[in-house]
Amino acid sequence: MVEDEGRPVGAVDVSDDGAVVQLRFGVDHGHLPVQVRRLLVDTAFDLPVLKETRAVQATVPLGDVELLTGLRRHCAHVETRAAGSTCLVDADVDP
Repeated sequence: MVEDEGRPVGAVDVSDDGAVVQLRFGVDHGHLPVQVRRLLVDTAFDLPVLKETRAVQATVPLGDVELLTGLRRHCAHVETRAAGSTCLVDADVDP
């Protein structure tokens, strides 16, 4: 979770079924500090489960370019597709 002035402004839920690590990103609407999205992605990829080559499936708000850019920094073979108001991402961790 990322906070701004003591208020949560973004979070990432991480689950691991042994084969795929699933990431679900959520960010508050409105004006947010510049680093919120970058901090969310970096926080997720600092977890031990994402320190080795793994398949990743992520869900991000559709159109959130900063989160997608962050995922591309940490992953290889990134594929995206729209699903309603979200963007689904399939990728491989590139430690």
